[in-house]
Amino acid sequence: MLNLKQIKGYIGEWIIVISYALNGYKILHRRYKHKLAEIDIIAFKKNTVIFIEVKTRLGNYLLDQVVSHTQKKRIKTCAKLFIARNYKMQFCNVRFDLAVVNLFKFNIFLLILF
Repeated sequence: MLNLKQIKGYIGEWIIVISYALNGYKILHRRYKHKLAEIDIIAFKKNTVIFIEVKTRLGNYLLDQVVSHTQKKRIKTCAKLFIARNYKMQFCNVRFDLAVVNLFKFNIFLLILF
């Protein structure tokens, strides 16, 4: 049984998957896991692999509180492992996106994470 936080997370991820797909991105993976970390969505478009961290909020937030430095390091490590396991991706550009979905205000905020 899923709790409210997990349901909120799934809704936010689906909103972002649909948004990226409608903008021409190919979704390669959802919830890509490694023992060190998890990447919410991995997408691809025009020789660029995009690693997307999704945060779903119900109210106000500060961007610097959304993803910690430790989370960024884990995401980057997991991305390196994904690329190492997918030989064709080693020659692509890489981008890290932060997608914040505010369910209360019904808006999406996209930011290049690092």
